[in-house]
Amino acid sequence: MAAVRHCRLANGLTNCASAPPSSSTAPPGGRSGSVWTVSAARCEVWWAGLGLARSWHLELLDDVERVRRERLRLAADRDRFTTGAALVRLILARWVGLAASVVPVDRTCQSCGEPHGRPVVAGSGVRLSVSHSGEWIVVAASKEAAVGVDVERITDVDIALLEPMVFSAAEIPTELAGAPHGDLCAAAARVDFFRAWTRKEAVVKATGDGLLVPLNQVVVADCAAGHRLIGYPGRPELAAQLVDLEGRDGYAAALAVISDAPVEIAELSAATLLGEQVADS
Repeated sequence: MAAVRHCRLANGLTNCASAPPSSSTAPPGGRSGSVWTVSAARCEVWWAGLGLARSWHLELLDDVERVRRERLRLAADRDRFTTGAALVRLILARWVGLAASVVPVDRTCQSCGEPHGRPVVAGSGVRLSVSHSGEWIVVAASKEAAVGVDVERITDVDIALLEPMVFSAAEIPTELAGAPHGDLCAAAARVDFFRAWTRKEAVVKATGDGLLVPLNQVVVADCAAGHRLIGYPGRPELAAQLVDLEGRDGYAAALAVISDAPVEIAELSAATLLGEQVADS
């Protein structure tokens, strides 16, 4: 398994102390003039809570995003979508050197043509993945490889019913197989289930297959370095690095990077990006 450098930063883009040298590494504070520069071997994971929503975020959305937003009935869903879309644009603005409101984000679904696919900026080389659940929105971005991120709120869902859809028969722990329902709902087992679920969701997001690949056909094994993808339908050679992200209380989250090369993963707060109105000049 390739080396994974994983650090968690409060704000900004200060590099991990163990980060490999790179000609495009950002200086302390992250800015180089008016354009942010980021190492090509870096994967950023940005976290945003719904409390960071601001009225000016709506100004960053394009017409297609606004139409999609207005179709959402609940105010919380509209805030979640707006904050996530604004965060994507603010992150991309740093990578491509454009104002956030004019970054040409394409969300066309490759399966149906509707504007609900993963965000893409043609020709930028930036790979993105977005996930949201409950109070949290998370965006992963990298030029190293395709990435997938997933966050799930840990709920009281019936694990016994979901396990066959998430795990292959070989993956279900023997101590859980056939165990009483009450034991399956123990707190530790519940957290473990949601962590395993997010790892697999992250993988199918990274490959771009999404719901087209059943999660119980994506096989993940534990190893000394963490977790390793050992089975994926139709792609036996697929290599993916899996990382459990820093859990927010009551949530599980994971990142998948489709690469066997070393990669630095940095978790960052989006408070500064989302909290300060940006100028479009």
